[in-house]
Amino acid sequence: HCQYFGVDKTRCYNMDEKDFSAMERFYEADLSAPENLRVLPDSFFDCIILSHIIEHLVHGEEILAGLVKKLAPGGLLYLEFPGAKSPYLPKMKGPFLGGSLNFSDDPTHVRLYLRNELEQVLKNNGCEIIRSGVRRSVKRIILFPIYVVGTSILFKCFDGGTLWDILGFAEFIIAQKSPASV
Repeated sequence: HCQYFGVDKTRCYNMDEKDFSAMERFYEADLSAPENLRVLPDSFFDCIILSHIIEHLVHGEEILAGLVKKLAPGGLLYLEFPGAKSPYLPKMKGPFLGGSLNFSDDPTHVRLYLRNELEQVLKNNGCEIIRSGVRRSVKRIILFPIYVVGTSILFKCFDGGTLWDILGFAEFIIAQKSPASV
């Protein structure tokens, strides 16, 4: 019984009609400026997923605070981002499929956010941290050899993202907005 709402800076950014047909509504909002969040209704969303977005934003802390206002009381926010370890991981050279390994492999990354500072932003804006840590999927770790061979055959390149779970590239935070928030 979920309704899916999409947000992106433009309607034609990496989406197709299948994506749009699954959405209840699409909001065009460039998250590079906090004032652009005005197009989203306040206290409305039961869950907001912000996965590998904040590291592309100069004003990420302000955007995060603004998104908390868009959560309904008791709503959940999932935030995933390159972790503190990511600048120290090996750099990838040559063709790779989307998933960088070192923070600086992606030239669109503008800032490394630390988990404790993002947790503090969430707490300061009426959220409780439910869980946080380094993102690790046992399934992806077990299936690692298959991912490596599969991406190499299908795409003729290596996807650094296949190493994220093994090396601890990404961190996550799950937060809940206070049920008493209005």
